[in-house]
Amino acid sequence: MKFLKRILGIFLSAVCLLCFAACGEKDYGTLTVADIENLKIGETREISAVFSNGEYASAIEYEFKGNAIKIEEGKVTALSGGRTVPVTAKTKHHETTFTVKTSTERYDNGTLTIENIENLPVGQRVQINAVFTPTGVYEPISYTFEGDDIEISNGYITAIVPDKTVEITAKTRYHEIMFTVKTVRPVTLVRNVTAWVGYPASPLPDVSYFKEGETITWNGENPDIAVLDKTKRTLSAVAAGSFTLTAQTEGYSEIYNVTVRSVSKTGKKWQLDQDKTDYANQMKNKWDTSGNDRKTTLFIGDSFFDVRYFWTNFYSSYAEKDAICAGISGATTYDWEQYAETFLRQTAPKNLVVNLGTNNFYDDHDSSETATESLQRMFTLIHSILPDTNIYYFAITQRSDTSYKSGVSETNAAMKAWCEGYSWMTFLDTEQALTVDTLLSDGIHPKLETYSVFMGALAQSKIEMENK
Repeated sequence: MKFLKRILGIFLSAVCLLCFAACGEKDYGTLTVADIENLKIGETREISAVFSNGEYASAIEYEFKGNAIKIEEGKVTALSGGRTVPVTAKTKHHETTFTVKTSTERYDNGTLTIENIENLPVGQRVQINAVFTPTGVYEPISYTFEGDDIEISNGYITAIVPDKTVEITAKTRYHEIMFTVKTVRPVTLVRNVTAWVGYPASPLPDVSYFKEGETITWNGENPDIAVLDKTKRTLSAVAAGSFTLTAQTEGYSEIYNVTVRSVSKTGKKWQLDQDKTDYANQMKNKWDTSGNDRKTTLFIGDSFFDVRYFWTNFYSSYAEKDAICAGISGATTYDWEQYAETFLRQTAPKNLVVNLGTNNFYDDHDSSETATESLQRMFTLIHSILPDTNIYYFAITQRSDTSYKSGVSETNAAMKAWCEGYSWMTFLDTEQALTVDTLLSDGIHPKLETYSVFMGALAQSKIEMENK
């Protein structure tokens, strides 16, 4: 009897286990995805996904990081080479991982297409629309072209000179194509012009987009503040004030926001230091003995260009060039306004290379607006004295003392824009190239080897320096 009870108990237990299995969790099986090896750039392959229980096969979602691959509709495409990408495959009931390894070879070089750019106004920029096939593939592009009619930076084209057609070559590792950019005049160009009472007339910007023979109509003249000479395109200051002057043709206009200021030459900043003045006289004597009219390149400015203390290898660096360096330590624009009359008026250099402005901030504590105006006033005065001289101006260098960092940058930006309006002015933007690491331990002056930055920027400006 006991034996029968035991057999019955075992039977009932087995029945219960079977019932539990039937009523418990379902068997969804597994999902397996094979690794993908040597997927070439631009190649697309089917992802091999296998469900062990086909009854529960369902749509798969793929998750991965980065942009080395793309996965669409169960297919993977390599977008960049030499990568190993872990991928997670998920359904409602499954999760597994696999890897995609991309090759550095290309499966299909595809094509690169860039449409021509028509009617790009001067001063405006547009992004280059580079289209690759297969879609999603990208290669770094380099652009080459001749001349200075446009600029290309970070994938954008900016028009510099109107009415030009520029052919551009675009290259990648696998492609080479050409496209064109046609530039046009802007509809309106706005410029700021300042004139100073008691100073020579201020020229209107001569980088103008009026076409030869066009009839220009002038509006807004105010002779009580400044007198316009339409032939010379100058404004002679009469009294402090401001007005708006417009020059207009049928399809183009230039607007000049004119400001006239009076100048009070009082205070410490206008007082000449006798040591600096003595050295300025020495430099004038050096010009008298070594300078050649309309041939010599004259360097002026502050301590950066002082051959006694800082640019000590100037004459060996420019040994083959007709050049004189007359920088004066501690000098400001206020000093050189006065030396323009006593020194520069006695010269006639082919080129004038200038480094000034840092002492306006750190010694005279000028604001950005005051420093900018003082530079523009000084250059306007110098141009009236040396009308045939090409002037090259270096951006103010940042110091390790950042008290005037933002002001220096603002003045550099304003001077760059101002110089672009005049054919006789060239702005040399070296601010970013000169970091604290390129300075001496004083955090102010360049190391001797750093002067290669100045020389390089000057050479790139296509300055013509005469040989001895």
